[in-house]
Amino acid sequence: MIGGNVYYLVAGIGLVFVAFVTMYLVGTPLLATVIITLVLGGGMWAGVFALNTKYGEHGLMKANARRSAPKLITNRQSRLFQHLNEDRPGASQRRV
Repeated sequence: MIGGNVYYLVAGIGLVFVAFVTMYLVGTPLLATVIITLVLGGGMWAGVFALNTKYGEHGLMKANARRSAPKLITNRQSRLFQHLNEDRPGASQRRV
């Protein structure tokens, strides 16, 4: 478990702890609280390992970057390409 998935694991452990404390303070029976906490923790753990298996070490960051990159770049002005074939002043001659 390496990379960005560790943050999901830490956040999940924190949420499971908050759920345990909340259920304990509300007065839920201790056995039910422990069972629910173990189920939530196991589900979170399995989910993080599933992410790790699917995306690998840096794959989750690559997937997020791929999602945020534009699918198409549009240029509506031809000024950008007009000077590509012109000789630039001060450019040295091509050596043969």
